[in-house]
Amino acid sequence: EQHALSFESKGHQVERLNISAELGNKSWGLGLNRRFFPLVRKIRAADKVYVHYQVSMYQDWSRHSPLLKYLVPHLLLAYIGLRYSKKLEIIVHEFSYKLYPHSSKYFQWAAAALFFLVAPRLHFHTEYERSAFTKVFFEKKEAEVLPPNAFYRQRSQLNQDQAREVHSLPKDQRIFLCIGFFHPGKGFAEFAEIFRNLHEVNALKPSAHLYIVTSVRLAADVQNKALLDSLFARVQTCAFIHVINRYISDEEFDHWIVASDFVVSPYLYGFTSSIVARASLYNKPCILSAVGGLPEQASEKDHVYSSP
Repeated sequence: EQHALSFESKGHQVERLNISAELGNKSWGLGLNRRFFPLVRKIRAADKVYVHYQVSMYQDWSRHSPLLKYLVPHLLLAYIGLRYSKKLEIIVHEFSYKLYPHSSKYFQWAAAALFFLVAPRLHFHTEYERSAFTKVFFEKKEAEVLPPNAFYRQRSQLNQDQAREVHSLPKDQRIFLCIGFFHPGKGFAEFAEIFRNLHEVNALKPSAHLYIVTSVRLAADVQNKALLDSLFARVQTCAFIHVINRYISDEEFDHWIVASDFVVSPYLYGFTSSIVARASLYNKPCILSAVGGLPEQASEKDHVYSSP
């Protein structure tokens, strides 16, 4: 969305085509169905096409065998890459370079390698990701680093006092903020435990409060919903930790960043943090773990720590 808005601000006409399966019939999809051919016609008519490559491309096939799940979308992407290479650019979002389950890793690797081989231009958010890609696949000359906040823009014009008033937050609190869709790899639960332990030994002042603003991305994601409920149950007895479990808009998201004193990105694994990228728009200091490409996102005002 931020990418599209940046082009619209320059007077370009932008059409957004979402392929996420969670949209149901509103999704364009990457499957062997009638939605694929109108998608190709859209691509043919466009002057420039940016593909944001991420796991949602496989969701239509999540109930199928590993062969179908990864091979079909990548074959279709490879066709698009070959047919419309002059107008196509690929932005890779946190592709998993881990070894896959033995029964499926070769299918997944081969399917992705085929697409990346024919893809004309690739963009990665960090040098760490580009290096990981090279180790797992091959050297791609037409690959460059595009910072996560390259197309971000501020959504809040409030100052800190005003943002705290919007959310009814005390002005005398020292607010640490974890924010974003819930996923165990983001380390929200682990950081909450550390925060509570620090308060128990009086290592933090009473004014220090942790706010975790999160929600589960998909309503059908029972596993992450259970983990989030477990987090809420564990911290609800701590007066210094507050869990806000609901979806928030982009504007409200930025209000929370402005209202905070520190933005925390305690990832256990991953490549980049869009939260750190958004916090940089407001010159907000961040506390982030030294995993993946996160240290590349840190500035002099930020603190990077190594997870135990």
